Amino acid sequence: MAKELLKLGASDKEIYEAKIKLANELSNYDKVKNNDQIKALVYFLEYLFLIQDEELEKRYKEFKGGKIKMTVDEVRDMYNIQKGKEEGIEEGKIEESKKSIVDFLLDIGLVNESIMNILEKENNLETLRMWNKIAARSSSIEEFIEKINL
Repeated sequence: MAKELLKLGASDKEIYEAKIKLANELSNYDKVKNNDQIKALVYFLEYLFLIQDEELEKRYKEFKGGKIKMTVDEVRDMYNIQKGKEEGIEEGKIEESKKSIVDFLLDIGLVNESIMNILEKENNLETLRMWNKIAARSSSIEEFIEKINL
């Protein structure tokens, strides 16, 4: 759809029809997590594909229900807030995984500073998940270190 709008020489009528079609498709779009993200996407596309014809623009706004427009800065802020939440969740998972590894290791021996430094430096969640499984199955600290190849 966006490719149609980006082609050179698209008329306002073509843009209007494509935006109506796109708005209808976005109501069932499942690649975003919530309505705010859908609104942000719609507002971004509206900003990208402006309709010059006032009558067509008015008809499009009526179709949308006359919702309040967001500025580009507001769309960017909403994106940054969502991205920050996702990064915070990722960091929480990483820290929880590190704590879980330490808990498993404490069940089989003393966790020295060297191991704590190794854990502190590792921030790849998949690696930490693998180490978590290894820690749960290891019968000694030495076995854990050997299995994680350090």
